[in-house]
Amino acid sequence: MQREKASARTKHTPYFAAGLKFGLLTFLLLASYFLLMTRLGYLLPVELRYANLLFLIAGIMLAIRTLSFSPIPVLRNRQILATGLTLAIVSGTVFSVFLYLFFLWWRPDLGQSLLMDLNSTLFSLETSVTVIFFEALISGYLVSFLIARWMR
Repeated sequence: MQREKASARTKHTPYFAAGLKFGLLTFLLLASYFLLMTRLGYLLPVELRYANLLFLIAGIMLAIRTLSFSPIPVLRNRQILATGLTLAIVSGTVFSVFLYLFFLWWRPDLGQSLLMDLNSTLFSLETSVTVIFFEALISGYLVSFLIARWMR
């Protein structure tokens, strides 16, 4: 009886733990892609957005594969949304802090040149990082919503 309970507990990963684990993995993918593109000199905001979308899709799909779902479709959709939103919050927050520290301490010249490329007189570094956080949050929610609808 004890063995069955232990094996039932280890068969699935809780939703927020999966979002946290794969959110950090998504951050590592984003940060390594960002550093590689910075090193090669191919850093454009459009490329980062496409890479963010691809890494979010991969992270959410991997997180969903580790979960066991409720047989009720409405609960399954909520579980997928909770996992995807947790992943987006974790990866967006950590990546935004990483970008802020990167542009503030390591390469302030690159941060200023990116702001100048955007012809941005209204945006500061803090505002740009906040916008990146909200972009990650919204795209993570939309991707998890589409995956939840697709997995019906």
